[in-house]
Amino acid sequence: MSAPDIDDSEDNLRNSGTTSNAVAIDVFDDAGEEERNNEKEGNNNGNNKKEDNHQKRWHMFSSCWYAFVTICYWFYRSQAPSMFTPDIFYVRLQDAVALLFVVSFAFTRKASYLVYAINPVRNCLMVALQEAIPSLQHKKVGPEFYRNIASALTQLSCAMLIYYLVKPQPIGTGTLLQEKLHCMGTDFEDKRASAKKAVTFLLTLTGLITVVLALQKQSRDFTDFDIENHGWKILFSLALGAGEEVTWRDVYMADNNNSIQAFTWGVNHVVAGVGMSNPWLYGLVSGGYAFTLGITDHRVARCLHHAAVEYFVIDNLIKPAGHDTWLAESVRRLSSAFL
Repeated sequence: MSAPDIDDSEDNLRNSGTTSNAVAIDVFDDAGEEERNNEKEGNNNGNNKKEDNHQKRWHMFSSCWYAFVTICYWFYRSQAPSMFTPDIFYVRLQDAVALLFVVSFAFTRKASYLVYAINPVRNCLMVALQEAIPSLQHKKVGPEFYRNIASALTQLSCAMLIYYLVKPQPIGTGTLLQEKLHCMGTDFEDKRASAKKAVTFLLTLTGLITVVLALQKQSRDFTDFDIENHGWKILFSLALGAGEEVTWRDVYMADNNNSIQAFTWGVNHVVAGVGMSNPWLYGLVSGGYAFTLGITDHRVARCLHHAAVEYFVIDNLIKPAGHDTWLAESVRRLSSAFL
């Protein structure tokens, strides 16, 4: 064998050795990189699991806190005097619960807490207005209308501010409840468009009929439209109906769902309402009415119907001077619902 052949063999051996080492290094690097990726993925999974557990605990705490504050709101409403009396607005110690509602909103950014705060905040604003306009403090039918109209407009203004400035957080947002409660949510209208159209049509039709019937009653069978306080009755009905609809069907329902807003509104009438002698029946009727209104997303139809109902029963809300209900305030408290 010649010398050049020996040199070539040695070169081949060195090259093959170098190649083997390179392959071994590549395999080692790949294995190390895979191990590091697995370790990183494990850490990420661990961190994600911790974050998921933290979110679950936070959502659980938020839900329990929301239920607790809602019960506090119902109790507060049960202790509140009726607004449809000759007495003026005043601030009570119970109105300090507004701090609980506002602080709860500050931590959770849930608009429902601000809805709960509307009543105590309205009381403070109305007291300031009464001090600025002393004539509002008179115990007469006229000033009672002025106070109640101002109160309804205050509620409407607060609700509109919440509606435009606070982003709603429907019940169960970011949790498994969001999927489990879809049939109870605001997507009810999207899934049952035919029902939505039917309810909208019925609300509009019955609202117009109610307006005609109320006008017939208020004008003594269409013979006297210039009755005492007739114009104030219409303005109060419009303000109260619109205020309630924006507050509960626009703001509160968007922050929860239709079933929850109907239930909350129904219980609200059980503990604070004075529309029927039986509070449980009143709560059931009110809750059913609230759920029906919540099916449609047509705000005009809802406000029209609600205002028409208020106009129809306006004489049951504000009695003429000398009436027993006008002279003696009738306040329903929470305990009365269980008697």
